Amino acid sequence: MDDKQFLFLKEKSIDAFLLALEIFNKPTIKYRVEGMLFFLCNAWELMLKAKMLRDGKDIFYPEKDNRRSLTLSDCIKKVMTNENDPVRQNLEEVVGLRNQSTHYFIHEEENMYVPLLSFNVQAFSDRIKKYLDVIISSYVNTSFLTLFSNDAIPDENEILDKYGEGIRDMFLKHRAHFNHIYNDRDEKTSIATAIKIKVVRVSKQNLADFSFYQSRNPEDDNIQYIERTEDVNAKYPLSHHMLADRIDQIIQEEQIAYTPLSDKPSKKGKGHVFTIYALNLLLKEFNLKSNKEYVFTVNVGQKGQSSYRYSENLVQFLISKIRNDKDIVLKIHRNRKRPTPGARASHS
Repeated sequence: MDDKQFLFLKEKSIDAFLLALEIFNKPTIKYRVEGMLFFLCNAWELMLKAKMLRDGKDIFYPEKDNRRSLTLSDCIKKVMTNENDPVRQNLEEVVGLRNQSTHYFIHEEENMYVPLLSFNVQAFSDRIKKYLDVIISSYVNTSFLTLFSNDAIPDENEILDKYGEGIRDMFLKHRAHFNHIYNDRDEKTSIATAIKIKVVRVSKQNLADFSFYQSRNPEDDNIQYIERTEDVNAKYPLSHHMLADRIDQIIQEEQIAYTPLSDKPSKKGKGHVFTIYALNLLLKEFNLKSNKEYVFTVNVGQKGQSSYRYSENLVQFLISKIRNDKDIVLKIHRNRKRPTPGARASHS
């Protein structure tokens, strides 16, 4: 065995595993599940190759020239020869997700992935001890080996409105696949670990982890009112003009089919195809200014005047509407100009 190569692969495996944990445990990173999948697979490949070196096995394909090292999938088959091993089946699922799903992953799916990844993380900790005599707890607190996610899985209509039909269809495919993984296996053959916290009421206080009671006294010292503060500028970073410009930019850069109200470009917009007027039509049509997910209202002065700030989520919502119907703004414009049936024209 090449001791230096063995130590190199072992240490790189540990580094990749720790980086996978660090990425997932930073909720501000939007690419955290995709990043974790990549580095987790990298950690497994390095660990299995170190195991093969220790066992005196070749980690390269039998080619005379331009020798290539084995892929992770081939390493799995050579080290974990039992096809029914839940760890092997879990790892093969994780590899499949890395190879096929990460390009279409959306953060709303995070709860689907977490049980599979939790199982994989614990399995890595067990196998690296078994294969390489490495105790992961000497590198990281074991509490980081349990993965949590708080987001609820939305329904398909929310996904359709936000991302369009292509991503919605991929979401449904992922959901069906994960339901099969999680629901069609018993405890012995499970390849996923779901962490659920349940709150139940017990009759004896000494059996409870925490206690509560009902109080009608507003002066009760045990009652606390908690106000959750929110960074409005971070959640709603766009002004009215910035929102229109952002949508116009995406339409032009991604060459999205869109029918503008006029063939002539906006004089002020320097070639803009999506105008402030088009934005106003969409906002009114879908009553978006009353939707707190997309719009924050700022009251100005004492005359009831209002100013608005908009979220990036609204950009994606409106883009999805345009993708689904390139003539949407034109149709809204024509419907608003059309007289109401039965209405009479007024004469002065």
